[in-house]
Amino acid sequence: MRAGRLLIGPLLRRVVGTRATVWVETSAPAVVTVRAADGASGTAPTFSAYDHHYALVVVEGLAPDRAASYEVLIDDEMAWPVSENNFPPSVIRTRAADDRETDLRLLPGDDRARRHV
Repeated sequence: MRAGRLLIGPLLRRVVGTRATVWVETSAPAVVTVRAADGASGTAPTFSAYDHHYALVVVEGLAPDRAASYEVLIDDEMAWPVSENNFPPSVIRTRAADDRETDLRLLPGDDRARRHV
């Protein structure tokens, strides 16, 4: 049985502490693994909605305040990065352990609200 292909992604969805969530869409049901160069990894099966196959992979064990390149495997076959890619490696960047997320401010999209911040 041939492994599914990567259709969309990988997309880094969220990084909190030493964990990151990576989203992908595949061409068929599969098991998706994300492996970071620093040894952190995560695996998740795809789930299906309207004949589309998605995976949300939680990568655990990342080092704080570092950038680690990563690769994506679909059913144990390399899917990302693609060999003919001339771009720099994809990375997961974590924050320093003492960096407080509460210091971040998100502004609503409404221009009226921004004037009062």
